[in-house]
Amino acid sequence: MNIKFNDVLELFELVNFGSPFDHEGYICKESGRTYFYSEFGDNEEELPDDINDEKYLTIPHKNELNLGNNLAFDFTLEYLPTEY
Repeated sequence: MNIKFNDVLELFELVNFGSPFDHEGYICKESGRTYFYSEFGDNEEELPDDINDEKYLTIPHKNELNLGNNLAFDFTLEYLPTEY
C-alpha cells in the first residue's frame, strides 16, 4: 500500500496543533487510511479497536522527535563551524 506524503503531513500538523497528547494520528499500513482523535471531542469517527496493532503507524508529536536546539547546534558545528 502506498501512503501519500500529504496524508502524513496533514496528520502531523493536526497532531501538533496543541500540547503533546492532546491529539492522536494514525495511518493504516494496509489500506493507507488515516485516523485522527482529539481529547477535545468533535471526533467524526471512533478509532478502530485494534489501533494499537502493528498495522498502524502512529504519528508523533514534534516534541517526541527531539528536534530542539541540540539539532541546530550540531548542524552548525558540522557544516558552519565558524558560525558556532
